[in-house]
Amino acid sequence: MKYTIVIVGGMMSWPNRYEEMRDTVAELSGTAVADIPIAPLYPLDWAKLFRLDGWNRLLNKLTSLILERAESSGSRVLILGHSLGGVIGKLLSEHAEINGIRHDAHEIIGAVIGLGSPIDSRRVERVLKYKELLQHSIPTGTGGRYLAVYGDAVKGDLRGKLAERYAYQAYRWHTGRGEDRGDLLIPAAAMLPEGTIGLKLPGVYHEKVLSLSWYGAPAIIHQWWPHVVEFLDAAN
Repeated sequence: MKYTIVIVGGMMSWPNRYEEMRDTVAELSGTAVADIPIAPLYPLDWAKLFRLDGWNRLLNKLTSLILERAESSGSRVLILGHSLGGVIGKLLSEHAEINGIRHDAHEIIGAVIGLGSPIDSRRVERVLKYKELLQHSIPTGTGGRYLAVYGDAVKGDLRGKLAERYAYQAYRWHTGRGEDRGDLLIPAAAMLPEGTIGLKLPGVYHEKVLSLSWYGAPAIIHQWWPHVVEFLDAAN
């Protein structure tokens, strides 16, 4: 593989949640487990994103890891980002300066794979001050290479079964449309806005606590990893 891999977890997660994902990706990619770091982001780091100045600490930690991996491997970085981790990876790949601070990670991020990442969620943008953040940022103007991997497990239904009612409220929170389909937590429309390259995974849920069929389950990784390789090969 021409890339060095970095895994970035989701909002309020602990790194050890992604150890099984790391081990499976290492096996499939022929990479040593020790050479696939999981970003050292903890609930306290994520909680600070509710303040605009809290972004700097998290972005600095992630950028330091990306730079270190690129330097030690001599390769560009492939970010596997679950949920908000994919949003942040995409942000770094498309901006030379964020919140008034130059990060330069965009120069070494080869591609970002978003696993259930709400890259077009109006509530994420509002609650995490995302749009305000971008007002103090400088885009590269070229964009980044991004593949949206999204689950299609439940259709929201306010009068349906428990999971369908839950999905309705969750989807409505993100896009205003509760009747969409998605991974029970994020609607497909928020993960795959118009113009985005995507891979749909039927029956796949957002989190392990919701179902064993989630993005980081070994059997599910075996489904999406070949498409990631194909995506990277096509982009070169």
